[in-house]
Amino acid sequence: MIKKQRNKLLLLLIFLISSIQTLSAQDDNLWTKDKVIERVRKYHPIISSGRAFYMEGRANVMRVRGLYDPTLDIDANQKTFNGSNYYNYLNPELNIPIFYGIEAKAGIEENYGTRMETELTPGKSSYAGIKVTANGLWYDRRTGSIRQANRFADMNFADWQLTINNVMYQAELDYWDWAYQSEFYNIILQTVNNSIERFEFTKGTYLQGNKPAIDTIEALGQILALQAQLNAAQAKVLNSGLELSNHLWNEDGTPYKWTGKELPDTASFRNIYSLPIPNFTGLVDSVSNHPKLLNYQAKIEALNIDRRLKQQYLAPKLSLSYNVLSKGYEAPGSLSPAYLSNNNKFGINFNFPILLREGRGAYAAAGFKYQQSMLDRDYVLRDLNNKVLIYTNDVSYNRVQLSLFSQAYSTYQKLYTAENFRFVGGESSVFLVNSRETKALEGAQKLQELRFKYIKSWLDLHKAAGVLR
Repeated sequence: MIKKQRNKLLLLLIFLISSIQTLSAQDDNLWTKDKVIERVRKYHPIISSGRAFYMEGRANVMRVRGLYDPTLDIDANQKTFNGSNYYNYLNPELNIPIFYGIEAKAGIEENYGTRMETELTPGKSSYAGIKVTANGLWYDRRTGSIRQANRFADMNFADWQLTINNVMYQAELDYWDWAYQSEFYNIILQTVNNSIERFEFTKGTYLQGNKPAIDTIEALGQILALQAQLNAAQAKVLNSGLELSNHLWNEDGTPYKWTGKELPDTASFRNIYSLPIPNFTGLVDSVSNHPKLLNYQAKIEALNIDRRLKQQYLAPKLSLSYNVLSKGYEAPGSLSPAYLSNNNKFGINFNFPILLREGRGAYAAAGFKYQQSMLDRDYVLRDLNNKVLIYTNDVSYNRVQLSLFSQAYSTYQKLYTAENFRFVGGESSVFLVNSRETKALEGAQKLQELRFKYIKSWLDLHKAAGVLR
């Protein structure tokens, strides 16, 4: 007695362990929408490459900031010929760019030789001063270049966000298509099993002499027709799964190996009507932050900077430089007016093209580009706003359609169940049951199509608003 109880307990334990392993395997094979989206967001190569593109833009900003880096220049020349020292020049100089066309500089000179240039100061001397470019006081080219680089980086970031928006849309849409095809396959499979049971029942009643032979043929024809649909549905499940696998990658950058054993979350697909109703007002407001618009806005700002830089071509070029000189390498002991007037180097450079054709042409071309980008931005804004309104209507329409047809499908199911009950009781025929079953299956297919259509319109709306990030 005790031995039998032990055997029963052992069998129960084995059953529980095998059940747990089966459930664990199902959990491993089950791919929910959140699991797919998380993997896509982390490992999709297009998203990763977009991130690198954004970082390239930031690196370019750093490169352009180098225009304000201090520079150390050393100019050294010497000539000795036939034993005679013609000249020996040494001139280290430190330049420090300051905003708005101003540069500070300081240096030393050491000049020797029998034939050095007359304008040079013999011996050791030092100097410090500034150089001012007059037209740079209104808009400095260095500052404009840095601001342009920042706008180009913003464009890269907007492009990256737009890529994420598009990739996430397609990945989620492919996931729901896979779930849609799998759900319809399961429905057909259940219908095939029901038709097989009905065939066996019909065959049994025929053998008992209660049904004519033609009823078995009709029941068998229904099975064959359904199996053909099942085969086509299975192909769609496999193909939609492979389409989804295009978006799935591993952490090491290798493609995820699709086994065909993966299972979608069909329960979530059946409950797709429970998706939160979109906040239409919030989505319309989100359009102003759409990556495509942000890209145009950054482009417009960059073109405006370029336009202002080209405007400098219309002004005369004037640069002024002033240096305080000192004998030797020591700082001057006094900066009195008398000392400054007797120890300085002053320069002026002025240039003004008479016809200004180059400047006027460059400024006009920059203005045209700026205006064209403004028009393009306005068109894109209108297009996105209209798309949000269109998809808002689609979501509302498809939601109502889904609700109405869900009720219609429920009636098809009830009619089929009632007809099948009458058939088992001998009050109906195989033809009527098959007709009810076919109508119910068509209704099931239409219902799945409406569910997928609803989720697609929902995704279209959020993609148009640029919030799938």
